[in-house]
Amino acid sequence: MTPRKEAEELFRTFSQSASIGVYVIQNGRFRSANPQFVLATGYTEEELIGMESLSLVLPQYREMVKEETIKALKGKRSTPVEYQVISKSGKTMWAMETVASISYRGERALIGSFVDITERKRMEDALQSSLDKLARNARQLLALSEASHAIQRAVGLKEIYRTVLQHISRLNYQASLYTLTEDSRHLVIAASTIRPSILKPVEKLTGTTFKGFRFPVTHGVPLHPTVIRGAD
Repeated sequence: MTPRKEAEELFRTFSQSASIGVYVIQNGRFRSANPQFVLATGYTEEELIGMESLSLVLPQYREMVKEETIKALKGKRSTPVEYQVISKSGKTMWAMETVASISYRGERALIGSFVDITERKRMEDALQSSLDKLARNARQLLALSEASHAIQRAVGLKEIYRTVLQHISRLNYQASLYTLTEDSRHLVIAASTIRPSILKPVEKLTGTTFKGFRFPVTHGVPLHPTVIRGAD
């Protein structure tokens, strides 16, 4: 057996027994694929051979994959690349890939390793979502605490309204505070963070200033705690 045949046999033995996907690409097309890669993509080895390798990559990642592959082959990148691929069934998954240049059947080729990291990505997204939620809660608690202290120092309802809305605005919320009329039949807007550019068309349509709007109180519907009885 020639050295080339021995090397090819060694490669085939290694790739067939590998626990990750392994494939060979030559001139942009698959030339070899091991069982793990076949299992991950849903294609048979016969279907993969001759298929354009980028056809498995979602369109929005193809240019990036080409650029990063060139960097890796030039020795300018050694870390794995992560992108999304689509299986034969249409299922999308996240893949982590590393590539290297080899000689395959006497010609230059690319050997790649493929690991399905979809579950890892899902866990990372869930963790990031939890961290974002915790950060939002922390900001809200801080704003409420500061608002509480500011309200204790405030003099008069107008200053309380202004203080509360200032802290709400810091959380990137739009809000309005209402007062209940003495007869408890209407709500009147006492203060608001809603932008004037939004209010003007409404005021023009109704012929009433925003602070003059009166909303009837529906019998039996509990009022939100932010409704403050009385007027300054």
